[in-house]
Amino acid sequence: MIVRDTLFYRTLVSMARQRPGLDEPRCQAMLDILSAADALRSALRHSLHYAEISELQFCVLTILLALDPLPCTPALLADHAGVSRAAITEALDRIEERKWITRDRSQEDRRSYFIRLTEFGRTVIDQLAPAVIRHLALQADGLKGNAPQQLQELCGKLGAPITPLATA
Repeated sequence: MIVRDTLFYRTLVSMARQRPGLDEPRCQAMLDILSAADALRSALRHSLHYAEISELQFCVLTILLALDPLPCTPALLADHAGVSRAAITEALDRIEERKWITRDRSQEDRRSYFIRLTEFGRTVIDQLAPAVIRHLALQADGLKGNAPQQLQELCGKLGAPITPLATA
């Protein structure tokens, strides 16, 4: 985790200042963005902790809500969540224990399962998702005017693929 104004942060900024070819202001800006992202993610996890749900479990329920009433396979859930199938299986085990989903074996391919929200799971995510969105909106309270749109544009530019790190 990158925290602003720590020894780790200051050392990286100092290295960017001292090394030829490194752009200190850009490096510092990127470290600031990473720091803010870490803080936001930490706040999200903290709010989900009170609901006794992991970030991935929340993601799975949200995906299932988006696809509802259609069922979803674990492989498709993993793709939509950007995680491994093993991670999805573990998340599904936890939310199935809480009766938020059902797993039904496919009639065509007995190795496959279809995942669906239960009514209880739908109620949980219908209440939890707006609470999380409100919490995130509070985190963004300092963004005034067209700052949200500018931040979205900036994030779009920063999210472009880059060449992997090369070690010297």
